[in-house]
Amino acid sequence: IEELLKVDIQEMSERLNSADPQVRIRPAANMRCLISLVDHVTKRTRFRKELRMLRIARQVEEFYQNTSDMKEARHQAENFLNRRLRRMFRDMNADETAELKQRSNQ
Repeated sequence: IEELLKVDIQEMSERLNSADPQVRIRPAANMRCLISLVDHVTKRTRFRKELRMLRIARQVEEFYQNTSDMKEARHQAENFLNRRLRRMFRDMNADETAELKQRSNQ
């Protein structure tokens, strides 16, 4: 992604139209990979689900790291899982929610 971002339109056009196949292939492959990644994140895939789980786990972890009071941290985490989570991920299905609750109880 960084390589695609740092190249201006003119340079990208030159690379894609280069006579050297090695120069042409790299940006085209990067674009295809980026498109594939976007597809996997926006469609209901296992990859998207795991990204969500990682994001949620990171948020819950922050509650425990930001306070020494475990009761308060647990209260914040439960509040997040029961209320704010639905607003963050409106399209989360029942299976994902159940799996998340199961993971949080462990």
